[in-house]
Amino acid sequence: MNKTFFIGVILLFIVFSVFSLIKSKEPEKPIKEATESLMANVNEYSKFRELAQQLQNISQANAEQVSGAATDILEINEDIKQSFDRFAKLAVSTATKIDDTNGPQDLACIFRGMSADAIDKLRALQAATNLKQQEALWREAAELFGDVDLVLTPRPDLPPWSGETCSA
Repeated sequence: MNKTFFIGVILLFIVFSVFSLIKSKEPEKPIKEATESLMANVNEYSKFRELAQQLQNISQANAEQVSGAATDILEINEDIKQSFDRFAKLAVSTATKIDDTNGPQDLACIFRGMSADAIDKLRALQAATNLKQQEALWREAAELFGDVDLVLTPRPDLPPWSGETCSA
């Protein structure tokens, strides 16, 4: 009986040691949890990704059209306005989900910033007075919408972010 107890204690010590070594090599917990949360909700965020991709494609096409043979500023139609507005709402919704899962505030802040940027870009596009200005704004919009995929795609090759980008 003493021999069995002694072997059990040794096995327990080995298991605990291995677990401790594995635990010490894991990345910072809040970032890992947020990444896992985003990965678990890929379908939930797929609408956001799809809309961002559509808006990126539209923005790139409009920038090319304005830089090409266009002689008049492109009209910002109701579909574009609604798509920009939907994007802004989905970005805020994504930020709220990150907050609700106690994810990193930087990530939530990025999405809130994207929401505000989308509305700002729409207003600026509506106020544009020349083709050159509108082309630059369409290119900026395409870049903004392209950033969604970069932010939502986990990058294990990058070190964990350790600094705040947004004020609390």
